[in-house]
Amino acid sequence: MIHSGQEVFAALFLNTRNNLIDKRILGIGTGDSCQISAQEVFAAALQCRASALIVAHNHPSGDVTPSAEDLSITRQLIEGGKILGINVLDHIIVGHNDTENRVVSMSLRESGMVVFGA
Repeated sequence: MIHSGQEVFAALFLNTRNNLIDKRILGIGTGDSCQISAQEVFAAALQCRASALIVAHNHPSGDVTPSAEDLSITRQLIEGGKILGINVLDHIIVGHNDTENRVVSMSLRESGMVVFGA
């Protein structure tokens, strides 16, 4: 995912104790976008009977600054999760800093750019 030249959107599905029960790639896009809907994320979450989830995607550019679309889908997921009883714990954006040859990431929960539930 980190070294992909395309955006890849994935999810980790967790049980009531936040143990991993499944992980899936939900979408592969272009070099700078990946279209994913809350419906696709929650369809997969319901299939594996998840109680919580964490979503993640990469930025092939290496810059992990969230786009307006990143923030929007995160807010949609949080609201949808409230209705379905599935806690959205975080949205993580990953990239690769070629200059320093290291992985970089940003947690939207930790950044405070989006308000998550419990």
